[in-house]
Amino acid sequence: MADPSAGYFGGAGAAGARAGAAATSIKASDAAPYLARYSADNFSAAAYDSSYSKLRRWIEESLDVFKTELKDILFPLFEHSYLDMIAKGMVNEARQFFDSYKSDHVAFHSNDLHQLDMIHFPTQIQENEYARMHRSNRFTVSMTSTTFQLLISFLEDNDFVALLRILNTHVKIDVTNSKAKKKASGNTGVLGLTSNLGEFHAQSEVHTGMPPLDVRQLSLQHRAENPADPPPPKPVPVPPMKAKEVRETVELIKDVAHRASLSPTSLPSICFYTWHNTYDALTCATMTHDATLIAAGFSDSAIRIHSLTKDPLRAVIPRPGLTPDDMHHLGPADIDAMREPEGSPSKLLRGHAGAVFGTSFSPDKRYLVSCSEDQTVRLWSLETFANVVCYRGHSYPVWDVEFGPEGHYFATASHDRTARLWSCDHIYPLRIFAGHLSDVDTVRFHPNSSYLATGSSDKTARLWDVSRGACVRVFPGHSGAVQAVAFSPNGRLLATAGDDKYVHLWDIASGTRIKKMGGHRGLVTSVVFSSDGALLASAGLDGTVRLWDALKGEGEDEPVVVVDPATGKKKRKKVANNDLIETFRTKKTPAIGVQFTRRNLLLATGPFCPDL
Repeated sequence: MADPSAGYFGGAGAAGARAGAAATSIKASDAAPYLARYSADNFSAAAYDSSYSKLRRWIEESLDVFKTELKDILFPLFEHSYLDMIAKGMVNEARQFFDSYKSDHVAFHSNDLHQLDMIHFPTQIQENEYARMHRSNRFTVSMTSTTFQLLISFLEDNDFVALLRILNTHVKIDVTNSKAKKKASGNTGVLGLTSNLGEFHAQSEVHTGMPPLDVRQLSLQHRAENPADPPPPKPVPVPPMKAKEVRETVELIKDVAHRASLSPTSLPSICFYTWHNTYDALTCATMTHDATLIAAGFSDSAIRIHSLTKDPLRAVIPRPGLTPDDMHHLGPADIDAMREPEGSPSKLLRGHAGAVFGTSFSPDKRYLVSCSEDQTVRLWSLETFANVVCYRGHSYPVWDVEFGPEGHYFATASHDRTARLWSCDHIYPLRIFAGHLSDVDTVRFHPNSSYLATGSSDKTARLWDVSRGACVRVFPGHSGAVQAVAFSPNGRLLATAGDDKYVHLWDIASGTRIKKMGGHRGLVTSVVFSSDGALLASAGLDGTVRLWDALKGEGEDEPVVVVDPATGKKKRKKVANNDLIETFRTKKTPAIGVQFTRRNLLLATGPFCPDL
């Protein structure tokens, strides 16, 4: 019988054995000396191609126990080999190299390949935003000490100096002592990470509990479930409740009393709202928590608000001489007396000068906030259906906006790589959250309002402390942009999803991933927890709404035995444990938004697309 290790060591058995023997004592801090001496830069295109091709073949022939870790190193080597050749003016050779090996990385780095494919000339290395970001920040890869030693020994024994130089210059290898520690670190693929994630998370404690006696959060059930979960030491200040807000709180309590109890065997009712004749112009849509209003943004800068009940929308027409301050002191009967006599089923709002990318209703349904390509955020009154305030501060298009649980604050996410915190009574941002390396695509408030979660095109989600404006958690693991994030009602879990078609569930306190759930066949646009936290719903461009079990225990990658149709041999393969409960398919409508009402009715929406 052939030696099972022969394919892995590939002729460099002595070096591999020597490396394996030495691996038990290496520490993470010892990785740099192995690489630091490789700084020369006089390699030909053939050197890059030959060394990468042989490394690729060596990894494919390696033992399965090391192959998964070794494959993580291939993409940064491929990417920087290509960029190195472009920077040296070897354009034709670089394109040939790119076309030869790009198929290896389509599954996990399709967006990166698209960005690389647009870089053809040396000047673009400094001008292209993607190239600048990846050349100035190290790509983090986690691997065990044994795997690291085997990799370095193979590269040194074959004199692959070009690849060693890339490792030294553009890659940060986080060496751990065991696979368990490697899995806990979760650093692979994170750009610009300067320390181990575990060490970073240990620097800041996250308090996911609710502020005491805050009836607006209605978190008594969650405090009973986890009484040890402390509230933030300094809750975010909010204005005192007004009489109208007290009445709304009473309605909230009634909704909770009539809330449907959900479980994997007791699924919610679903209502899907389809937009017709949008001609690919619909960019976003959101609904109120009582399913009475829906607002949609369009690429022609318009916002449309529709009534989801039989009651028409009747705008308030203030009497002459009545100031905004006077309006605030009027009672409901006085305001109703000034409404339009007839009304209409929908209202059109105009004011933005570019496509509208996000809308959000205030919890009391008195205001709507919207964000746009024109770099502004606008606050609209749902009494007069008119623009009240225009907020300026972002320097690039604003992709998302979200009202906080109290309705006093809102947050925005932008192409300028920042998220910002605003209050309705200030025209300037109160906090700027900077740290992402690419567009911030989505933003959501924690139920206690003390934290924000953001998702970014840099393939990470982050948790921010609102009081300090600091990042306290980084959640890596996605292979594409993170387009959707959502907190569980008790504030202890975070769900993320995006371009890679997977939904990830995270424990916020420890910053570790609980499970990775797969099933969507297209970009995941929205995720939301049920009001009791039992289920997680996701919407995707594949025209489906999917329900997942949010309370099931940790979902590890499950090994299954599959038969290779070409050889007939059995082999073990790991597949994602997705905890999928049910899939609801539309006919020809991609789902762009999904949310639960307070009574656990699931709402979803999207534009009719005959080509789907």
